Amino acid sequence: MFYWNQRQYPHIPYPTNIMHGGLPPEKQTAAAAACGPCALCMTVDLLTDRSLSLEECLTLSIDNGANHGYGTDLEILGPIVAEKFSLTYSNTGDLDTVISHLQRGGLAVARVKKGLFTNSSHYILLVAFDGTDLCILDPSYTPDKFERPDRAGRVNTANAPFLYCPKETVHEETEPAEVKYHLFTRKKQGGYN
Repeated sequence: MFYWNQRQYPHIPYPTNIMHGGLPPEKQTAAAAACGPCALCMTVDLLTDRSLSLEECLTLSIDNGANHGYGTDLEILGPIVAEKFSLTYSNTGDLDTVISHLQRGGLAVARVKKGLFTNSSHYILLVAFDGTDLCILDPSYTPDKFERPDRAGRVNTANAPFLYCPKETVHEETEPAEVKYHLFTRKKQGGYN
């Protein structure tokens, strides 16, 4: 599995907030705004035998208008990526649905608000649940990200880039919206012979 970290791509342009005139040039990069696309690239890598490059994902986002708001709209881009890579897509605001989904082998992209994981709005990939903690791949992880006093001790980083955090804490950090989680699974192909 390839871990996509948006911070490694300041040289890749990614214009967002198009509906409102765009962001300043220094914010129109993958490093600043491609957390959602990075999470989708990892989703494809983990659930299929194919890969999705960040550049291809950004092109899909731009071509389909998923970059018109601030960041990326996964309600637009999620279903497009799912269709292209034979995945199922759904969304929910319910944590129990997410836990059940992860336990059946699916993945979830969570949209989190300013706080523990970010200074603005952000997407993180939920890859597993161990009964207490969610296993997370954060597309903007840095070794010092969770050392700030308000974040210290709240996320287990011992296995970085795989992070662990109590499910309740992650859920409390999600955006106050109807859709908090974008769910992906493999589509079943064929039948029994």
